Amino acid sequence: KESLVIAIDTETTGIDWSDTPFAMTLATPTDVFYVEHFEHILGCDLTHAKIVFHNAKFDLRMLKKVGFNFSKNKSFFLSIQ
Repeated sequence: KESLVIAIDTETTGIDWSDTPFAMTLATPTDVFYVEHFEHILGCDLTHAKIVFHNAKFDLRMLKKVGFNFSKNKSFFLSIQ
């Protein structure tokens, strides 16, 4: 069975570490979702998904601020520069 590939991008109040995320975009090969209410997806199991970030270091830190924890996740993280 192939893993689902999900691209995630955070929308934040700026580009500094002290800024705050207010939304995120999730894209699969067939769909795109714009999420403003993080609580709706915090419980989603992404352990079998391959996750792609443009700037993983920044996005992961922003997502942690709103409750996401990928530390035990076996997903694949890629930062495309």
